[in-house]
Amino acid sequence: MKLSNNFHLRELTKSEVGDRLGLKNQPTEEQLVALTVVVNQVLQPVREKFGIVTVNSGIRSEEVNRAVGGSKKSQHCKGEAVDFE
Repeated sequence: MKLSNNFHLRELTKSEVGDRLGLKNQPTEEQLVALTVVVNQVLQPVREKFGIVTVNSGIRSEEVNRAVGGSKKSQHCKGEAVDFE
């Protein structure tokens, strides 16, 4: 699923830890809406201004967040945060 001109949902849901542990990491509808806003308001403009953007961490299910040692209040779990380079 394409979220913007240059970003797809798969980039924002990938998790090596989740894959290794067999954890699901798919957003709910509410999380998807929030994630789409972040992608279009932050990532896409950064991409257009600076070029290639590599997503390190996007949406996290509670299980994935726990497995990576994320905060219980992490905005990643709400679809409101993305770590990128």
